[in-house]
Amino acid sequence: MSRSQPISLSTILAALTLAGALGASSSAAAQSARFRGANVLPYAERHTTMERGTFRIDLGPPDHSLLDSGDLGNGYGLRYQHDDRAGVPNRLLLGVGVAYAFTSEFELGLQLLPLRFDPSEYGDLEAYLRYSLVLGAVDVALQGVLQMPTEHALGLAFGVPIFLHLGDVARLELGLELELALHGFHHTHSDDTWLSLDFPAALALQLTEFLYVGVRSGLQYLDLERVVIPLGGFVGATLGRGSAADLSCGLTAFLPDGGGAVEQHASWELTFGLNLHIGR
Repeated sequence: MSRSQPISLSTILAALTLAGALGASSSAAAQSARFRGANVLPYAERHTTMERGTFRIDLGPPDHSLLDSGDLGNGYGLRYQHDDRAGVPNRLLLGVGVAYAFTSEFELGLQLLPLRFDPSEYGDLEAYLRYSLVLGAVDVALQGVLQMPTEHALGLAFGVPIFLHLGDVARLELGLELELALHGFHHTHSDDTWLSLDFPAALALQLTEFLYVGVRSGLQYLDLERVVIPLGGFVGATLGRGSAADLSCGLTAFLPDGGGAVEQHASWELTFGLNLHIGR
């Protein structure tokens, strides 16, 4: 019988090098599958637009920047509003929409069911278009909103959402938006226009891969006459990866400057949301 040949040192080193390379490749692939390949990132790591080919059903606010603030581009989810100054102090609303990312920079969304209850009313149908200019540690996009006068007025909004990523643990959401409502396009309103400025701000902290919390504030300059400051917080959880669901809840108070009541602006608001992400 022939004696087995001893294994040389060079063979051992080559085997270890190959194993290390395979391990590193596997780790990198797993990390990529955990986030990028799954289409749905943890909340704090998401960009101003979704990944290409992602379809989203919005029964909650997609973000806490320009899609959860102001008069236009707002109203997603189940919302309970209270205002002691209004004739009807309590209102229940539901906003249901869909969105699709044609590319990683181009996203189109529709709010198809803007509903009010007691009495039941259909609100103003809305569509938004968001185009990402920069994707990275600082995301900058352009956003336009068109409100159809199915209840109140024709409306247009032009804004710039800005997301600042603080590593993978936090995201600062900012925005600048000009909102214009043309009341003369609906018979129940006068012929004047409504011009407002909206400056939302929110900070989201990623506690775990799936759980996040945040605080929000900002400034709303309503009809260029009154200042309202939102102040509140939110909590959310992401379930799944390739096709994922976001569950969220938020409470926001609106601090006025002491002026008179403004139509459709609550003293405080409680929001419940569900967003379904369906990847390619």
